[in-house]
Amino acid sequence: MKRILRHLIILVCLQTMMISSLLAQESPWRLLHMSAEAAHAVGLTTVTLHTGHVSGEMPLMLRVVVDENRDVPIRPTGQGRVESIHVLPGQAVKKGDILLSYRNHSLHTASLQAMQLKAALVAANADRDEAAAAYARGRTLAGETVSTGELRRRRDALAVAQATVQAREADIATLDHRFREEFHSASESISGPEATDIVAPVTGIVKSLPVAITASIGPETEIARVTDLSTVWLVADVTPEDAARLSPDSDIQVSLPTGPFLARIAGIDTPATSGAVRLIVEMPNSSGALAPAMAFDAVATTRENSTGLIVPSEAVRQINGDKVVFVRAGAEAYRPIPVAVVIENEENAIIQSASLSGNETIVAHGSLALKSLIELAAMGDAD
Repeated sequence: MKRILRHLIILVCLQTMMISSLLAQESPWRLLHMSAEAAHAVGLTTVTLHTGHVSGEMPLMLRVVVDENRDVPIRPTGQGRVESIHVLPGQAVKKGDILLSYRNHSLHTASLQAMQLKAALVAANADRDEAAAAYARGRTLAGETVSTGELRRRRDALAVAQATVQAREADIATLDHRFREEFHSASESISGPEATDIVAPVTGIVKSLPVAITASIGPETEIARVTDLSTVWLVADVTPEDAARLSPDSDIQVSLPTGPFLARIAGIDTPATSGAVRLIVEMPNSSGALAPAMAFDAVATTRENSTGLIVPSEAVRQINGDKVVFVRAGAEAYRPIPVAVVIENEENAIIQSASLSGNETIVAHGSLALKSLIELAAMGDAD
């Protein structure tokens, strides 16, 4: 009898241990209770589970750099010496503003050449007029005092004189073209017989001004660089693996001080100096509010996307290594359901679970409070 009683006691203990073990395994997913007052206090909201589409997202840090297509280097057309500098690096300038002035030796030489050509044209015109008069007299006296051979010679001399005039006129026209096109340009204008002003070809900022007063300069010398900031680049350096998740026309939402701005990736570049991939976004900047070295948060849409049961991202919580959502099981009851997250972005997530049919009421905002109830219960059990 005692032996039978002892076996019964052992059996009851084993059953109690098994039941306790099962309860311990199921304890994280036990039904939770939260009063209506508490739910209101934490701002608990719910959504109806439904089918939807979610695209992947990639957080980025974009920095403002100069649009390389609008970065204008300036070189003088002539040889000379800097006489005065009117701006500083970093200074904002308008198109046509004078950056510096220099004594243009090439312009002085061309001016002297122009004087010589004009004098030569005057002499050529005089020779032509004299030859024309001699030919006219010869035609009048032809057959009398002027022979046919002499008349022919005078005619040839007139033709040569006329050709010389045309040659001198062509030389002057060539030099005038040089004055118009070479010594007058978008970045250069003549201010005196041998003085030239270097002007801003575009509205922007003076990026660099690597010259000093009395410095010798020439066509091979970059004397200034002006950057047009009406359009800038926003760039981000990412790994090749992350770049493979993006397409050249991926949407990017940029968080600007004025509010979110939706843009597209304009280019993907791989600099030769590093293994990173540079993403380029063109950004209009007519107001000039964006300056180089500024940085902004952004989110890019990736190639990954999926369709399935969709919930707000804040509805998914991680508990003991598992992802769960909370399903309303009554007026004040909520049941945690383990799920697999297929894809997720800042707003929504696609989930999978054999326990969900697709029409359940899911807790969105307030899921963190329900997670806290489970963690507090676990701490109490541990105590």
